[in-house]
Amino acid sequence: MIRAEDPMPRSLRSLAAATPPGYRFESLAEGAAWMVRESALADLRAAGFGPGSDGALESSGIAGRAPLRGFNLGAQRAFLRTFARGGLARYWSRGFRDPRRPFLELQLSERLRQAGLPTPEVLFARARRRGRGFELELCTRRIEGAVDLSSWFQAACTGAHSAAAKRRLLERLGRSLGAWMAFGFEHADLTPRNFLWAAEPGGEGALWVLDLDKSSLGAPLDRRRREALLARLWRHIARRPRLRAAFSRSDRARFLRAFAIGAEDRAAPASPAAACAALGPPAAARWAAGRRRWFGLWRAIERRQRRALVLHRLGWLLERLLGRRPRDL
Repeated sequence: MIRAEDPMPRSLRSLAAATPPGYRFESLAEGAAWMVRESALADLRAAGFGPGSDGALESSGIAGRAPLRGFNLGAQRAFLRTFARGGLARYWSRGFRDPRRPFLELQLSERLRQAGLPTPEVLFARARRRGRGFELELCTRRIEGAVDLSSWFQAACTGAHSAAAKRRLLERLGRSLGAWMAFGFEHADLTPRNFLWAAEPGGEGALWVLDLDKSSLGAPLDRRRREALLARLWRHIARRPRLRAAFSRSDRARFLRAFAIGAEDRAAPASPAAACAALGPPAAARWAAGRRRWFGLWRAIERRQRRALVLHRLGWLLERLLGRRPRDL
């Protein structure tokens, strides 16, 4: 619901008009606005949340660029993520001039959920004016019993998970990413911590995608773009010693072989849901073909790593000089 007398940034007007079904848009004269799921609105207001107000927030204990805070919402738990700048930009600016990012993420999340790609339910997106910029936030419902893949793979190094479970998860992750990219989904921050794994009793488990900021859904990703994203994923892993130790050469080969098989399913699925439904055990011939193709992917990733290494090392040096080390998570 939009009140004409409520002033809001001009850049939000078109987004407000394109509010997804099941959500409403509200704004305040103080320069605060949110897009909120109508089914959760009463519980959120009862907990003290609104376009310009917060209820009782607690630390979630989950690491990230900015602290992820949690709160109780009825019988469930929700997380509130505050947007933070990445790279060197975070040292000279905290606010954002463009308030649209959490609202665009909400809209993309709904598109993906409707298409069948598993991502947590967004309860609200919010922008609040802070000085000359905006504080941006996104609230999602917690996925019970899920753990991020960075933590899962590091725990596997200590024997918390069996070798067979690790192999199954690597194959599931590789084939899912390949199929999703073939469908046209590009994650802007492809790292293990942005995927959740929720084990299911008697089942294979569910893989969830997090943090869709700046991500997109469009035409199928071509080979070069897929290679660039995989190179970024491995660069993130290689920079973190505890996480890097979780991936042997055979683990990388298994993942890339599964990815090659998933990416070749692009002609069949009409949606990510259909792509995921097709992720049963591959036929022996297809698995053998994937085994032959993974080495080409590996070599392409290594070439990209070498070309980008000089610039990234310069950035990492500046971060160390400014007192920040890369997180293992």
